[in-house]
Amino acid sequence: MKFSELFESTEETLIKRAKHVYTAFKKGVISVECNGPKKISYDLPDNVEFRTIKLKDGKLYPCIELPEEDGEIEWFEDGEKTNCTDYTNELFSILNEKFVKFKVVLLDYNIWIEYPGYDYIEDISQVMDIKYNEEDEEELDEASGVPPHPTEKQLKKVKSVYTALKSGVFRIADAKVKYVLSDEYDVEIGVYRGGVMVVPNNIKETKVPVNYYLIIEEDGEIPREILVGSHNQNLREKLNQRVIDRFKQFNLTIVF
Repeated sequence: MKFSELFESTEETLIKRAKHVYTAFKKGVISVECNGPKKISYDLPDNVEFRTIKLKDGKLYPCIELPEEDGEIEWFEDGEKTNCTDYTNELFSILNEKFVKFKVVLLDYNIWIEYPGYDYIEDISQVMDIKYNEEDEEELDEASGVPPHPTEKQLKKVKSVYTALKSGVFRIADAKVKYVLSDEYDVEIGVYRGGVMVVPNNIKETKVPVNYYLIIEEDGEIPREILVGSHNQNLREKLNQRVIDRFKQFNLTIVF
């Protein structure tokens, strides 16, 4: 999936966009004027929440929300941690430009509490009409360390393998299990591990990317299939691993 495809306005793709932009800009350096030019490094917290938010234009946007407790941005000047109390508001405004460029809202309630006069949502609404272009995508991929998008050769390989392994049967302990993967999937290049990743979309009826069925065979009876519910997480994780192992044989990582 190209980053440009994440501009589709479904909640799932909006949250994917927020995660991708967060990965790219979790750490970095920004410039600020305060008694002369300064270079300030920053590190966003790990425990952020990815969700959507409706702005004044009535549209949904991807949102990265920093927690109110233990979620402050860490600022560094000349390698030393600093509070930047004299220009925190300006720093956050400059940092926010990185995210707004990709139409992602960065919410920091610590800024709101400390600077109640900062009308953040109004500021965001005024600049969210910035148009995305391919150069922005290249900048984002470079910042996040994401390798190039899947090649045509890789996409063809995934299609061939996914078709072959879309459904199957295996045994686990004394049980016979049938699996059926979603018809739709995304292909990505792994941000952290590299390699080609296959990400099945959720099946509409069951809200999971793969359905598992326990096959009950009794003498003289037609085999029955019992759906493994999404609430049975322990069993599903074991079954997931069996499917993961099948894709590994073809040097593909399937992600549930």
